[in-house]
Amino acid sequence: MCHNNFEGEEESIMEFNGDFKQFVFAYNGLIFASDEKPEEGYLGQVKIISENYFARLNQIIHFVLPEMAKLFGNFSVNEVKEKLGEPVICYDVCYVPMK
Repeated sequence: MCHNNFEGEEESIMEFNGDFKQFVFAYNGLIFASDEKPEEGYLGQVKIISENYFARLNQIIHFVLPEMAKLFGNFSVNEVKEKLGEPVICYDVCYVPMK
């Protein structure tokens, strides 16, 4: 599907993916998608976004847990993490779209 490392950054490129109809790059359990091919230097931004995503994930889950419980029943933070699957982050605007 797409490259998943930063070793030899010249080899780590976003590739066009027909399923997403976007350029995609997998890193650290996340998929980054972009409508346009990113400019050079995007790898540093991908690292920062990934670090921030995981640093704030528990806070985000705690914030949405009450609404999730109304719709789907009670889940622990770890159960939510397990059920999330592989998140897709829109690289162009740095957000996680709803599927």
